Formats: sequence, structure tokens, C-alpha cells
Amino acid sequence: FEATIAEFAALLNAAADRGGKILIPSFALERTQDVLYHLARLEDTHTVPVLPVYVDSPLAARVEQVYDACHDEFSAEVLMHYRNGIDPFAPKHLKYTRSVEESKQINASREACIIIAGSGMMSGGRILHHLRAHLDDPNTTVMIVGFQPQGGIGRRLVDGDDTVRILGQEVSVNATVATVGGLSAHADRTELLDWASGAGPGAEFRLIHGEVDVIKTLAQTLSARGQTAVAQPSEVAIPGRGHREEAGE
Repeated sequence: FEATIAEFAALLNAAADRGGKILIPSFALERTQDVLYHLARLEDTHTVPVLPVYVDSPLAARVEQVYDACHDEFSAEVLMHYRNGIDPFAPKHLKYTRSVEESKQINASREACIIIAGSGMMSGGRILHHLRAHLDDPNTTVMIVGFQPQGGIGRRLVDGDDTVRILGQEVSVNATVATVGGLSAHADRTELLDWASGAGPGAEFRLIHGEVDVIKTLAQTLSARGQTAVAQPSEVAIPGRGHREEAGE
């Protein structure tokens, strides 16, 4: 994880040197707060420059209020900051933008800044407006901190497409696109298999979340070591008894 934070810092420094906007598509719950926490710690140690940080997500703004009401639920490390009078999830120049007008203002401004906005998979939300406005600028940085599904805008950016279609408009991709995989909440294959081994031989697993081909491969590996695994992607409607039924049955 230390290597992930070092990568995060290096990308922020390089982006700051370019002087453009740093766009971070992020989930409103937990991922946004993770990014803010590590950004604030990097600022504290003067590892990265202090830039204006906008969280352009009304939902994330409401989550922040919940976080602030639940100090005692956090780890000792986070709680230490609160007890010292420091909001651990607040970089020095942080602002939550709630209204559409505020979002439009930061989108139109030419200042170098960090914009954290939903949705994390770039399937909707305010991040699409920021991408449409700034992807063609070579000074822009798009920092991807979460899983991007096949067929989506995020995956096309990760794969290096020259253009993407956003809100009905074809946009050239001149921005720097970087992925910080270590900030993703998804366990990798090795971690999943280690976790499953604790259930012992004969255990049955339902694999419901992820890309279909990857789920099937994981199911084969689990089956090969004596455990039962059924690939049951979440896109498939599952009735109450837990298996597919044909229409009319």
C-alpha cells in the first residue's frame, strides 16, 4: 500500500506541474473519503502541492456529514486526528459543491485544481460534464481510482482510445489518463482465493459480481480444488429460490 500512495503522490505532482485540472471519478461513499484522507496526509508532509480540491457530488457532501457525526467508529489513527482538532478527510483548500451552478463555475474556470466527482464508473453524474469539457486539454489529468467495466467510458480511457462519446458528443482524448489500482476496493484473484480457502473443501460459492469471463475462470479454479462454485452474474435476475426459472414456471 505504501507503493500505491507513492504512485498517487507522483501522479499528483506530475499533474500539478502540467497546471491543468485533475479529474478523479469516484464513488461517493468511502472511495471519495479515502482519496481525501490520503491527499490530506500528503499535504501535511509537503509531499504534494496544496491545490484547490472540489468534491462535486451532493451525495458525497451528505456522506461527509455522516462521517463527521461518527468519530468514535473510526480507527485509532483517524480518531487521533479528530482528537487533535483536525478533520482527517479535509485537505487544506477543500470545498463541497452542492448546486449545479457551483459545478458549472468550477467546470468553466481555468484554475489548476482537483475535482472529485461521481460516478466512479463514469456511467453518469457530474464527472461526465468535467470530462466533456477538459479531456481534449493535454494539461488535464484523469486519475482513475476504481474498477471500470467493459464497454464503459472509463474502460475506453484506460484502454487508450483516442476519442470517447460523452453526453452525445465525440470528445478527443488528449489528457493524461492514469490508474491507481491500489486504491480500488476490489480484492484481486489471489486475495479472493486465499479468503475462500478458509471455508474448506466442499464449500459452495456463488460468484455474482464482476465480468462474466473472469467469474467463470475463478469458478473453474475453485472447482479444481474441491470447492463448488456457481457463476451467477448479478446482471441475471435471480428469483427468491436462488436459481433461474424459465418464464411461466
